[in-house]
Amino acid sequence: GGMISQMISYKGGMLASVAVASVRDLPQITTARAEAQVPPTAFGVFVTITRRRNGRREVHGCIGSYSTNGDSMPASDVVAKTMDVARSAAFVDERGARFQGPLRRDPSARVSTSVMKLPLVPLAFQDGRGGGASGEEVFDNERTGVLVVGADGSTATFLPKVFPSSRPWTDIRTDLLAKANLSVGRSGKAVPSLYSYETLEVKAPLSRPYAGAYGDAVVSRYAAFVSGAGAFRNGLPPFRVS
Repeated sequence: GGMISQMISYKGGMLASVAVASVRDLPQITTARAEAQVPPTAFGVFVTITRRRNGRREVHGCIGSYSTNGDSMPASDVVAKTMDVARSAAFVDERGARFQGPLRRDPSARVSTSVMKLPLVPLAFQDGRGGGASGEEVFDNERTGVLVVGADGSTATFLPKVFPSSRPWTDIRTDLLAKANLSVGRSGKAVPSLYSYETLEVKAPLSRPYAGAYGDAVVSRYAAFVSGAGAFRNGLPPFRVS
């Protein structure tokens, strides 16, 4: 698989290959190995697709699914949801309409899979403090994501690295509440709960699906087939020649 394979396999390359295969409509041959790479503390997953546009890298689509009940999500569910949200990020997210040309043929397209990990660390509503050794560290989106849950169950999140460290907490909080369609300050309204969390992020190019972990899996399967008993029985090759 080469250096690209080593880079993305280091922290979950099979998860990246699941997302890429979903977008490119390739056979899902790495799901079992992807499940083995899901952190036991996973509670959700997002897939973000970016492309070059007007000289800048912009979001084509970003869709996710997560639980707010404080429980981890089975690895099989994380992988299944990765497939679903990858397709939605590619073909449902309306931001993709800004780009010219087919997504699958764009050499600049990149797929990032972000697995959200417990614990959910409570943050103070007023100043965003929470977590760290002292429990008083100020929220920093360069390192962690932020999630809000309203009294009615409404929720929204920003993944890590959406905002620079210089962005004030009050601005991030305002944007997050608006995203969840929540408001505060009204009489009798409960203050929404805010949490930070860490992620496992893996990236892969969309235009070269066989250059990484997916290609490794294809080669492994082919090698296993060839080395198996009777691979060339009856003089037939282990593939179709057209």
